[in-house]
Amino acid sequence: METPRQDTQKYFEQLCPQILEWIKKQNTTSWILLEGELGAGKTTLVGELLSQLGYDSSQVQSPTFLKVISYKSKSGEVALHMDAYRVEELSEFLKLGLEDYENIKIGLVEWPKKFEEFLRVYPAFRESLEIKNALRVQLPADHDFRKIKISESL
Repeated sequence: METPRQDTQKYFEQLCPQILEWIKKQNTTSWILLEGELGAGKTTLVGELLSQLGYDSSQVQSPTFLKVISYKSKSGEVALHMDAYRVEELSEFLKLGLEDYENIKIGLVEWPKKFEEFLRVYPAFRESLEIKNALRVQLPADHDFRKIKISESL
């Protein structure tokens, strides 16, 4: 019988290659929208993806209270990790200074509903953040790989 850690590892071993393949095909910043209940593995997935992309994933944490965390690869590329769970007003996104980040390779957004609403209300940010499209990943709370839904969106 597999331990929960082995189960989770197997789950991400199956999921990450699909996402990484999509990232390789993008010619602008890759945006990944992560949906799922609390405990579905959104932040764990971010750590695994960043690790496979050459970032130091040992520092990955949930940005729930910080709302945005940036990570830099050895080559200077930036990964933005956002969490919109506690965003109450769309104007809070303006205070995050997203437009000040340079060389963004990948944007990972947990609880993306409010972020998508922000982009509709403030469309100039779509261009400044180089958001052409995004990959939506819906993670099931029970970690059943067969229930994962992946689709392009925006």
